[in-house]
Amino acid sequence: MNLVAGAYAPGTVKNIRSNMRMFVAFMIRNNFQLFPPVVNYIAEFYSFIINKVKAMGTLQNHQSSVNTFYKLYGFTVDTSAIIFKLLNMAAKKRLTTVPAEKPPLEIGHILAMGDIIDYSDPSQFAFFTAVSIGFMATLRRSNICPPSAAEYDPAKHLNRQDVVCNSDGVIVVLRWSKTNQAGQQLFKIPIAFSQDSRFDPPSLFRQFDTACPVAPSDPCFSFYQHGTLFVMTHQDLSRMLSQFLTAIGVHAAAYSSHSIRKGGAAIIHRSGIRTELLKQHGTWRSDAYQAYLHHSYRDKLSVSQSVYQHIRALNQ
Repeated sequence: MNLVAGAYAPGTVKNIRSNMRMFVAFMIRNNFQLFPPVVNYIAEFYSFIINKVKAMGTLQNHQSSVNTFYKLYGFTVDTSAIIFKLLNMAAKKRLTTVPAEKPPLEIGHILAMGDIIDYSDPSQFAFFTAVSIGFMATLRRSNICPPSAAEYDPAKHLNRQDVVCNSDGVIVVLRWSKTNQAGQQLFKIPIAFSQDSRFDPPSLFRQFDTACPVAPSDPCFSFYQHGTLFVMTHQDLSRMLSQFLTAIGVHAAAYSSHSIRKGGAAIIHRSGIRTELLKQHGTWRSDAYQAYLHHSYRDKLSVSQSVYQHIRALNQ
């Protein structure tokens, strides 16, 4: 499992481990042969999972975990077996293809939250600074903060010195990310001053850094209170996002901390930035960023309007 831990993001590793434990427990409970892999027994496990999950993606995650489990022991599962194809066909009819999609965080949400944040409370100050920087730099949750204080790794997670102040604003330095597991590439994401007091992430970060100083290698959005270092974690970020969205009258359950990255990507796209520059800004290696590019109603309405305009031009 050390090989798995080094190859995947922490959250993915936890899921793979959990899925592997479930698979092994199922095989033992049913007295099924574990080694070498027997296609019919593995198919029994998949059939069991289909009756337990709601989304096709969850089943696929279990299948991938089983494949990884056997590869670690030098075996290969014949995924082309007809029984697997039949099970997947049945699953597609029964299960949803994807889980409910989380909407992007909007700039209006951030401005409304900024109006009610208590900047004398370091936890609220840290949260709002993290959201603002994360939004503009389109950061993943794993970049913004560690899963827990104990799991903080200054070589992977964003620390205070990774947000560099300069005359233009700040530069967010990423040494590790979901698409940069080995840290082979250094990403530098500049954020300019906005000249708007309501939303100016570089100025906000400077104020937070002055009010809540920590060591350069400490987690970026951490702070000291009564001599104790408090570290913002994934759970803190999600909890406070839900708390403040609810406070401004938004249905918080529809959102997650991933909405921060999606919202940043969406507003950059709406601003007319070239897609290749957006892709580089958000450190996407694939075209997965396109799923985040939510268009407004007016943008979508312009499609038919443009068609009508073209037809009129053809008939003149």
